[in-house]
Amino acid sequence: MLNDMPPEWAGRVFLHPIHQDAFRDTVQLIADLRQCRNYRDYYQFQQKLLGKVLEIQEHRGACRRMAARLRRGKPAPGGAPSLRSGNDPGDPASWELEADVCERVDRQLRSIGDALAWRVFNYDRRVIIAFSRNQAPGPMAGKAGLRCPEPSGQPIH
Repeated sequence: MLNDMPPEWAGRVFLHPIHQDAFRDTVQLIADLRQCRNYRDYYQFQQKLLGKVLEIQEHRGACRRMAARLRRGKPAPGGAPSLRSGNDPGDPASWELEADVCERVDRQLRSIGDALAWRVFNYDRRVIIAFSRNQAPGPMAGKAGLRCPEPSGQPIH
């Protein structure tokens, strides 16, 4: 995606406050993942990661809707999301930038989810290959079925 962007736009993506926050979150998430020792640890980590993924996906969707609304000449509704960039909220490009940043951050967070899967399945390539044969799942925000009971604290390996 970055290769398809003009350099000026890519620079705005990297300097965006959401992207800067995600960088710090990513470092912490990787450190937290390395500390997981049992099913409960992995579950709690997964829930923390899922919360971040859903938050960024929900914001991305709201930004896309705002950009489309503004392009149709409609004003921002009451309760509209706020732009983290500080850019002009009346400009559809401001919302598109924020949505692009969210898309990139979502991919970064999902990569950490991939690392979680590798660890939980003891780096067994056969399991990962079996799971990877499906199409990309798309956004999870707003979907039913995300909650499940918490597992026991038994060791994973």
